[in-house]
Amino acid sequence: MRINFLRAILAILPTFFFVNNSNAQQTLEKIDGWNAYVHLPDDYDQTGSATYPVIIFLPGIGEVGSYAPAVIQNGPGHFIAAGDKMQFTVNGQIVKPIVISLQPLTAWPTAPTIHTKIDSIVKRYRVDINRIHLTGLSMGGWAIENYVDGYTPLYTNRIASMVSMSAPGPDNGNASMSIYAIAGGKWWGFEGTLDYRSMDVIRDAMNNAVAGSARYYNYVGGHCCWNTWYDPSWKDTDGESIYTWMLKQSKGGLPTNLSPTVNAGADQTITLPTNSVSLNGIASDADGSIATYSWTKLSGPSGSNFSASNSANTNVSSLTQGVYQFQLTVTDNSGATAQD
Repeated sequence: MRINFLRAILAILPTFFFVNNSNAQQTLEKIDGWNAYVHLPDDYDQTGSATYPVIIFLPGIGEVGSYAPAVIQNGPGHFIAAGDKMQFTVNGQIVKPIVISLQPLTAWPTAPTIHTKIDSIVKRYRVDINRIHLTGLSMGGWAIENYVDGYTPLYTNRIASMVSMSAPGPDNGNASMSIYAIAGGKWWGFEGTLDYRSMDVIRDAMNNAVAGSARYYNYVGGHCCWNTWYDPSWKDTDGESIYTWMLKQSKGGLPTNLSPTVNAGADQTITLPTNSVSLNGIASDADGSIATYSWTKLSGPSGSNFSASNSANTNVSSLTQGVYQFQLTVTDNSGATAQD
C-alpha cells in the first residue's frame, strides 16, 4: 500500500529576514582601470535578484595611484580587512551593504569620472539605485561633494546620502550644496577645529534649503584621525554611526522590506509499513533573518504528528494511506511572509 505526499508548502509572512555575515571579506578588483576593494554581503550569491544598498569610498590624495593597499589604510575597507562584517541594525532590521573602496589613478577626479565609476558599479553588482551612498576623506570628500553640487541633475539626483571628512570646498562652492538638499540628498560633514574648511557653510546652506538635510561634526584636532569615525563601533551622541545614518537614507523613501524566499521541499512517496517522513524546508531573506517557522497540515487523513512543527526541519509520523499536503509558514524579523 502506498502513501503519497504532495510537496510541503512553505508560507512566508511579510517580514524581512537578515542573515549574519560569518566571513567578512573583500576582493581586489578593477573598475574601469581603478583598483577597487569590493565587499559583498555574505548572502549575495544566495539571494537571486535581490538588490543591496552600496557604500562607495574615495580616499585622500596621498592614497591615489596603483599601490592598492593604500586605499584601505583608512575608511570602511580598513575595518573589513580587520574582520568587520559590515552588518548594521537599521530601523530594527539587519542591513548588509555592498562596500566598495575606489582608488583613483590620479588626484582630483572630475564629476564625470565619478559618474562613470558609479555607472560601472551599478551595472556590475546588484545595487539598489535608490540607496547609493558616497563617503570620502580630504580629496575624496571633495570628489563626492563636487559630484552633486550642481553640474547636472543627473548627478545630483543620484546619491541618497554622503559622509564627507575634512574636505576642501567643491568647485561650485560650499553654498551650492543646497542644490543637493533640494534634490533630496543628505550630508554629514566632519572637520577638525585645527583644520577649518568651512564645512559648516555646507551644513547651513543645506539646512536652510531643506531642514534636517545636513548634520555636522566638529572634532578637536587637525587633518587626521578619520578612522575614528569610520570605525563601525563609533556612535554620535544620538547613537548613530556614519553607516547606520547613511543606510537610513533612500531616494525612494524608507527602504522596502524584501519578502523571504522559501522552498518546502520536493514531493515524496513512501510505502507502508513506513509511516513517517522528514520535511526539510529552506528559507532565506536578502535584508533580514527568519524569525519563526510553522508547519501545518493542509489536507490528508487525520492522525499525523509533527516532531517539531516550529522548526525548518521536522518529522511527520503516524501516517496512514492517502495523500497529504503540508505547508511551512515562515515569518521574518520585520513581519513579512511567503508560502511555498
